[in-house]
Amino acid sequence: MNETAFKIRFGRRALVTGATSGIGREFADQLAALGVNLLVVSRRQDALDDMAQTLTEKAGIEARTLALGAPEFLASLLAAVDDPDIGLFVSNAGADHGGALLRIPRAPLRAMQRPNAASRLDVVHGFGTRCLDRRKAMGLICVSSTASPQATPLVANYAGAKALCDDPRRSPQQRIARRPHEKGRPRPSENRTPHRK
Repeated sequence: MNETAFKIRFGRRALVTGATSGIGREFADQLAALGVNLLVVSRRQDALDDMAQTLTEKAGIEARTLALGAPEFLASLLAAVDDPDIGLFVSNAGADHGGALLRIPRAPLRAMQRPNAASRLDVVHGFGTRCLDRRKAMGLICVSSTASPQATPLVANYAGAKALCDDPRRSPQQRIARRPHEKGRPRPSENRTPHRK
């Protein structure tokens, strides 16, 4: 798909979460190469700023940023998916905390649920319900994990969170089944990011 075809189908901007490394960075790079303007979302503002500058200089696009660590980031993210210019949402942000479940303190286990399940549900729901009111096609890609459909040693909490994010992703797609849309659910295996080396 070229830039013109993308913009006709999805609009002028795509939103990518978990954008500064790994799979999210690759999505952002590929979209920028098509000439698609981006809203890139991740944890660290400094990494986002560097990335936005690189994409702007290399691909000549407009790249806006939103740091997940910012106060009220979820409200900002929900407002972002309501932007009529955004026609593709790549929901890729996540976190893991591997190890024997009962030997890990509860706080980091609960914190991991936030990006993998709770926040993703809110944002996918916000984007999905907006699909109901638009005639133009919209794209929704939720990056899951090969761990989600099975019991996986030492990543039980992560696998459970990813499995939870799979079903809410299906729900808005079923609701917009009669509307023009694109969907996808990649299940990648483990990859290296600054949080997992």
